[in-house]
Order: sequence, then C-alpha cells, then structure tokens
Amino acid sequence: MVFSPKPFQQVEINGSMYHFAEHSEKSGETYFQEGTHGTIHQLVRQADNKLFALKIMKSSFRHPYLLEQANQLQKYTHIKGLSACDWMIIEPINSKQLVKEYSELLYAIVMPWVDGVSWSEILFNKQAIRLEESRQLGRAFLAVMIKLEKERIAHSQLSAENLIVDDKLQSVECIELEHFYSAHLEVPDLWENELNGYMSQYQLKREAKMDRFAGGILLAEMLAWHDVGIREAAWGNSYFDPSLSQTDERFEILKISLENTYGLQAGELISRLWYSKTIDECPSFQEWNNMLLTKHGDSEVEQDTVSALDTKQEQTVEIHEKIKPISDMEEAENESIGRTKVESLLETNSQDLKEGHKILGIFDQKNDKGRRAYHYMWFAAWVIVGVSSLFSLIMYLV
Repeated sequence: MVFSPKPFQQVEINGSMYHFAEHSEKSGETYFQEGTHGTIHQLVRQADNKLFALKIMKSSFRHPYLLEQANQLQKYTHIKGLSACDWMIIEPINSKQLVKEYSELLYAIVMPWVDGVSWSEILFNKQAIRLEESRQLGRAFLAVMIKLEKERIAHSQLSAENLIVDDKLQSVECIELEHFYSAHLEVPDLWENELNGYMSQYQLKREAKMDRFAGGILLAEMLAWHDVGIREAAWGNSYFDPSLSQTDERFEILKISLENTYGLQAGELISRLWYSKTIDECPSFQEWNNMLLTKHGDSEVEQDTVSALDTKQEQTVEIHEKIKPISDMEEAENESIGRTKVESLLETNSQDLKEGHKILGIFDQKNDKGRRAYHYMWFAAWVIVGVSSLFSLIMYLV
C-alpha cells in the first residue's frame, strides 16, 4: 500500500502513538518537506505533544546501514547543533505492523523536529541582518564546527539547505546527516557519489577534515551577511554559484567585506581556503575562531589607545594652564608685591617649568613654532630668575 498520510492520522512507532501534523497554511494537508534523501513529515507525539520529524527515505537510501549509523550518531546528541543526531529507525523489530502495512516506511527515521529556517532561505530572501547578528550567527556555527573537528567527525554534506537557523539568529542546527563521517562508519558505495553542497574539486576522500572547505565558505557568508553589498551579490539560495568557479567576482566582494569588518587576517583565511589545492591547506575552524578572538582583542587595544590619547591631551592642557602664572608673576613684580610672595611664586613656577620641560615632547623642535615656543619658555625663565635675584640683592642692601 502506498503511504499517503492525512492530517491527524495516527501511527504507532516503537510503542508510542503519534499523529501527523496539519499544515498551518494548507488545511487538509500534512506538513512535509522534500529533502535530499527523502520526504520529511512532521509528527506530534501524543503523550507530550512534542514535535518530531519522520523521514521516509528514497528507495536508494533505504538501507540497513542506517541502523548502525543511528547507533553511532547517538554518541553525539549532546553536542549543541546536532540534536538531529537522535535517530530512531523504523524496522520490523520495533514497528512490525507498521512496516508490514507500509513497506516504504522500512528504515524511515524518526528524530527531533528542528524549528527555524534554513540558511538558504535567508540567502534567497536576502534577509537583512545587523552586524551583531551576523557575528553571533557566525560564532554559533563556528562553535558547532570546532566541536565536530575536535571529535574527528564531519557532517560531509554542509550546504545552506542543511543548516537551520533559529528565529533570533543565535543558534545553528545541522540536518541531513545520512553522510555523517566517523572513523567507525563506512558509507555504502552507492552513496559515495551523492555528495552535495559546497564541495571542492579535490575532495574525494572521506575524512575528519572534509568540512573545512564548505564550512569555511558558509562561515564567511554568515560573518559578512550584514553587508548590503554581500546580499546584493548573492547568487540565489547560496552566496556562490554552486559551480564555485575561482574566477567568480563574488569572492573578491566577500574578501573585501571580511577585511573591512574583521581585519586583514580574515581576508587571508578566506583566500587560503578559496585557492587551496588540498584539504590540509584550508584553515581549521580553530584558526577562524582565533581570528575572531584576535579581532576582539584588537578592538580593546584600539579603545585603550583612544583613552591614552585622551589622557595625553588632558595632560597637555594642564601644562598650558600651569605656564599661565608666568605673566602673573611679572605683574606681581611690577606692582612690588614683596619678596616673600615673589620667591614663593618663583619656586612654584620653577617646578612647573621642570614639568613643562619633561613634556616638551608635545612641541616638535624640528617645527618653527615648536622651536619658538621652546626658546620663549627658557628666555622667560631666565628673566624671572634674574629679576628675582636683583630684587633680593636690593632688599639685602637696604
């Protein structure tokens, strides 16, 4: 019997009751999507109303290999961004009656439903986002990829369609895990040619590093998507034309955008990736992370530099204010205020002059104005000392 579910139709899977969800915009139809490897329906577990995805595999992917893959994927369900790893495979052992009635459900996958929109939808709709949203989305995706790289596993089918972004642009989930790489998994030969997404021309071998090329491009897209120029240049439901020609002018636009926002190191990383000849030449995800951390540090340094310059300017203003009493002293001497006040004022200004001499670096002595200021200050100082000495001598004789 051909399986054609209706909204609210019930099915029993591994002892639990589920029903098919109705499409929110199409009354009388179930909610489903066409995926690379099969058709995905939305299920509701009746015990707790939790949403699940039922993936009915295309005939070429309906394979007992999926049972072993499900066991391996269970090891990684704790990784944020890999919640879709929690697979349950429909087979005669757990759902005998269902498989007997609908043979196409054999080796179908039940897994948690991932809410959000695909990265490809955001690209296709040219959805505008702010710089901070661009950064946090890139960081979220990078955190997932760093964890995969540390575990020596790979998605191997990374593409804009296979990344689900939450509504707040704060998390990224990976889906379409049928080609997931682990040293303990061997993909059936028939599946080896089913590679999709951003694939380099040289990537023929399945290995732990194989996400570096596609992942690096997707990361760069996210980090730069705040730039209106990037959005306008996008090919469609991916930033680059899937053919990935090295002469694509979109690369230069992306490189310049990354350099303008994150510094020259970001441009160097995307260039290494774009012109790589082997997967080992592609930057690791930790290198991308180091770049973002370095850029954040640079921002703090820049802020400290501004603060230091502000402080220097304030000190310069204070020096100029302290030089002003020189004219006050000359006025006091002309008005014969008296020996004690003059000597006290002289001592104060002598100290100020010493301070002024220390910071005379603010005057460029190679500059005419700087030289004049420098000589004027020392001439004024000698005049003051001479007048004070003469006054002291007269008072002594009297």
